[in-house]
Amino acid sequence: KPDITGNGTTLLSSTAESDTATEVYSGTSMSSPNVMGTLLLLQQHHKNLTNSFMKAATLKGLACHTADDAGSAGPDVLFGWGLLNAKKAAETITNNGLNTWISEENLNQNQSYTKTIFASGTEPLMASITWTDVPGQVNNSGIINDPTPALVNNLDIKITKDGSIIHYPWRLSALPSNLATRFDDNNVDTIEIVTIDNPEADAYTITVNHKGTLVDQNQNFSLVITGVASQFALVSTSDDLTVCSNKNAVYTFDYKQTGNTTTTFSAENLPAGAVATFSPASLSSNSVVTMTISGLSNVIPNSYTIGIKGYNGIESETRFKKLTLFSDSFTPITLVNPANLQQNLATAIFLKWENSPNAKYYIVQVSTTPNFNDLLKNVIVDTASYLLQDLNELTTYYWRVLPSNDCGTAIESSATVFSFQTGQLLCGQDFLATNFSNATIANTANSTASVPIEVTGKIIIGDLNVILDISHTYIEDLTLTLTGPESIGSPVILLFSEPCGSFENINCNIDDSGGDFVCSTTPPGISGTVKPIDPLSSLNGLPASGTWTLTVNDAYNEDGGTINAVKLSFCSLQAPLSNDDFALSKVDVFPNPAQNEIIIQLNTIFEGETNYNLFDFQGRSIVAKKSNNTTENIDIKQLSEGIYLLNISNKFNQTTKKVIVKR
Repeated sequence: KPDITGNGTTLLSSTAESDTATEVYSGTSMSSPNVMGTLLLLQQHHKNLTNSFMKAATLKGLACHTADDAGSAGPDVLFGWGLLNAKKAAETITNNGLNTWISEENLNQNQSYTKTIFASGTEPLMASITWTDVPGQVNNSGIINDPTPALVNNLDIKITKDGSIIHYPWRLSALPSNLATRFDDNNVDTIEIVTIDNPEADAYTITVNHKGTLVDQNQNFSLVITGVASQFALVSTSDDLTVCSNKNAVYTFDYKQTGNTTTTFSAENLPAGAVATFSPASLSSNSVVTMTISGLSNVIPNSYTIGIKGYNGIESETRFKKLTLFSDSFTPITLVNPANLQQNLATAIFLKWENSPNAKYYIVQVSTTPNFNDLLKNVIVDTASYLLQDLNELTTYYWRVLPSNDCGTAIESSATVFSFQTGQLLCGQDFLATNFSNATIANTANSTASVPIEVTGKIIIGDLNVILDISHTYIEDLTLTLTGPESIGSPVILLFSEPCGSFENINCNIDDSGGDFVCSTTPPGISGTVKPIDPLSSLNGLPASGTWTLTVNDAYNEDGGTINAVKLSFCSLQAPLSNDDFALSKVDVFPNPAQNEIIIQLNTIFEGETNYNLFDFQGRSIVAKKSNNTTENIDIKQLSEGIYLLNISNKFNQTTKKVIVKR
């Protein structure tokens, strides 16, 4: 069903013939700008009154809530929630707090939100919630209009009277011929509207709760109520604030009233140590009230939701604002991964630490010396993790994290220094798919093809590349994922998501060290060494043995194809080295990454004739030569950018090195 319907019939539209030319048109090309223009005007109106724009969920909820019901009662398959009513939506914004209510709330895990309102009794009482759900799993059941609920964070709204009479939200049936019902919870939509057609002029309680587990332990939602009656209103005219602890937080609110009462103001959810003052402390006529939060140097840096409560002796109203508090005094970060002094790690790892509420972002510094005289990395990130790549084997690295915010940055000498050591990688451990019984990508919507790849042996993942050969006539239809074995939790790596328009075929090597793919108008549309959407290095350190699955989802009709070949190429982390192994690992290959040539510096374990074989990730030999020299050069000027494997061997020993060609 549509969410909203807009008038698109016999509308007067401008045309291209001249600056004043017009013509009457009908169709979605008329209704769409009608709806979009109205939504933009509503945002502008809200900005003019409150100095802020509505969230997307609020705007959507407002438009659906105030639409004129058309067709059958409630939502239906033809009109959705009804015909867009710009006037009613604008008046709902204007009268917010008096005979309407609009607010943006947050629901935490295992909590309920309740609000008591007084119905006017002169019009229907309506309450709605709207939220932007978090991403869920793609449903490729192959069933058109699959009725299976796809909500991830499932919120519910009800209106009760006297604690017993329950009013449920509208719910549209999966069968188009059936009328909408309102006798139970709505478990399928991200907008829920409860309508009481003939309410009494009395108190009602609105309750919002949730089912199951909320992703991230909370969910924002927008609340719209119409058909209420209130004697005063508080409407914020200032943004949520981020302040330093040596400053005050100042919020302003427009105050409106319809009666002759006096409203006094107080604070709710005030953090320990803070002080709230109001100017003026009470009001009995339309004006502006200012809430000042001081004493913030006594408050622990964090994010807080602080309310201003008005009470006139009869009713109360509370509006909440967010306060993000930072300090220029920092505590060292708490390590998560890798463990300090950990050894035998991959050459690409995630550095992770606990999030600090006093940090807006973090400065990550990495060096091969404990005094950080030579910084390999000095990067700024806004999450409590960083993917560190292209490390050398058998090398000790030192790292530290400096929290930073709008008030300052932690000093380097105060940061805890951590270290780890990389292990040795054995590369070229390749596994080819052999079962293509489900490799056909059908030309119907929501088709799925998958190919299993069996991996054997005691491989601990130090690096993983995915080599693909896929035929398809419109690769933007495709979403590609790689799923790991059940024994390691069946991790899912998103490789591509609807790339490259109408181009054909994929023939590429997927590697975290690759570049962004460049779409080619001539097949294959994607080629070369390219990086995935999700990092493959998130699998590093896990055992590889088991069944891996490449899955291709095609969400659209008409075009089809097939998975021709899949290869997983692993570099395995090796056990602690023996003396000879250690000597092998000390073969130097530089520069790496390289542009024109690589230089191999041997040690004494490779006395005599030595073989050099350079392979691409398809397993093809690119360069092969023999030499008795302890230093050897290999010309790579003719090679494409990408990842290559250099095998060095004599009659007694051998080792394999990864070589990156990058220009």
